[in-house]
Parts: sequence; C-alpha cells; structure tokens
Amino acid sequence: MAKLTFDLPNNAVRIELEGRLTMQEIHELNELTLAFARRWGAANGILDLGRVESIGLDRETIVALAREPPIMRGMRSAYIAPTEPTFAASRLLAEHRQLRYGGGPAVVRRLDDACRVLGISKPNFQKVSL
Repeated sequence: MAKLTFDLPNNAVRIELEGRLTMQEIHELNELTLAFARRWGAANGILDLGRVESIGLDRETIVALAREPPIMRGMRSAYIAPTEPTFAASRLLAEHRQLRYGGGPAVVRRLDDACRVLGISKPNFQKVSL
C-alpha cells in the first residue's frame, strides 16, 4: 500500500511504501505518481521504503525498471532505504539509472537526509487530493 503526501512550499512529493515490494506495488506506485503529476505537475520526489519488509524483485527486474524513463523527468529524487535489502535494491536502480540517463535518485537512510538532498529545510508534507 502506498501513502502520498505533498509539501507544496518545497514542491516535493513523498510516497511511502510498506510490506513486500513486488511488481504490483511498483505498478501502483507508478499509477499514483502519474495521477499526482496530472493534478499537481512535476515535483521533486521522495520514495520512502522505511516500512518495506521485503523485496520481491530480482536483480534483472530492478535493472529493467532502471531503464524506464523517470516519470518526473528533470526533477530531483531521493530514496529512503534504511534496511540493507532496500538500500541494495535502491543503489542498484540508482546506478543503472545514472548510467542510462545521467542522473538518478540519491539513496539515503533517513528522511532528514532525503530532505537535505532536495534542499528542504522545513518539511511540511500534507495529504492532498488527486
């Protein structure tokens, strides 16, 4: 399940995932991101994997996902990956996206690190309608 919040003054969206990360969750994440972009426009992004309990994606799938163009092209992003499995999967995707597109998400361990990467000094994430 995904939870989306938006920090309008900082133009940053945060999506929190939980449970097992599978292709179904990736599909839902992409649909949610597209719905957000249609309603609010492009924004910097934080993908918070702090409540993800396990990764149900193999290496080849993660590399294939990295080949897909980012939904919010030209915007900065950070992945919060506090556990070793989420950190390893996030780094793999980031490295392959960097090779393909010349940029990729920063991979960090905590929300305050993600905010720092995106230049957010006072985060104020709120629920928004899509």
